[in-house]
Amino acid sequence: MAALTKDRKTVTAFRGVRAFPVLASTVIYEGSIVAVDASGWARPARSVASNTDRIVGRAELRADNSVGANGAVYVSVRCDDVCFYVNGDSITSADVGKDCYASDDQTIVKTSAATVARAGKVYTVDATYGVGVVFDA
Repeated sequence: MAALTKDRKTVTAFRGVRAFPVLASTVIYEGSIVAVDASGWARPARSVASNTDRIVGRAELRADNSVGANGAVYVSVRCDDVCFYVNGDSITSADVGKDCYASDDQTIVKTSAATVARAGKVYTVDATYGVGVVFDA
């Protein structure tokens, strides 16, 4: 395909808020980083050996499936905002635009490891609010 020589109408989709079924015996807290495990169940982001979770965004509301079966409750997840979380790895402005990872449901680190899931990109770093993350699932 050749490069553009005129304006192009580009189809876009609004990412906004999505709903995911929650893993049994799980509570996802409002504002937390949400992951989807290999079976497709939503759960809080975590650090675990051979982590295959995928980070999908920030929980809009608390989702309590502590007594339900898989998928008995859904969590609303926002995936299009810049969200601020704890800076767990000395992330600085030099890391803006680089990949970042979730070591738990409120902590962002810059170091990739088999135990953490990729969260997205570092958008900004603030001394008060922490690391601003753009989720790109």
